[in-house]
Amino acid sequence: MSTLSFFSRSSDNVKYHFHFYVSELRKSFSTHFASFFVIVALLQTKFHSLVSYTIPTSLRHFQSFTRIP
Repeated sequence: MSTLSFFSRSSDNVKYHFHFYVSELRKSFSTHFASFFVIVALLQTKFHSLVSYTIPTSLRHFQSFTRIP
């Protein structure tokens, strides 16, 4: 019986630590997530402009190469 109470107490302890860790993680995550989201948005727009610039020019180069008899 004492082992069972010990296990339940340790599981409560683990739960408490886990909840504490999750709340801390959520606090840091919400602050990091805003900056992360901004960085991702910037990278996405940069990447999108890069792709929309690179692909047509490379296709144009490819077509000019294939057009050569």
